Amino acid sequence: MKSMQVRLYFFAVCCALALPVFSDSLRCGTSLISLDTHKFEVLAKCGDPTAAEVRNECQTAFGGYPAHTFSLCREVEEWLYKRGAGNFFKIIKFVDGRVDEINDEWREN
Repeated sequence: MKSMQVRLYFFAVCCALALPVFSDSLRCGTSLISLDTHKFEVLAKCGDPTAAEVRNECQTAFGGYPAHTFSLCREVEEWLYKRGAGNFFKIIKFVDGRVDEINDEWREN
């Protein structure tokens, strides 16, 4: 029975490690970055990111009578901060210039 508990615990830990880690804040020195912070404030507190990507995400919606098609596009940026050897990378996703998500991701150095 104890062997089954150990296996179940090991399986749960492996599943948890396989999932991306989401957090709602990032510490840069003595400053704390949280959701809805403007990207200029992040840049001032955390400095330049290690890497950055900008793209437009568009969604199409249908509605109304007669049938109308609407497209909603928004600018999305993702900034990657390297946190040092053996640490997770922080990925900050900005939507329309404000922090929308802060994620931890493990990448090989």
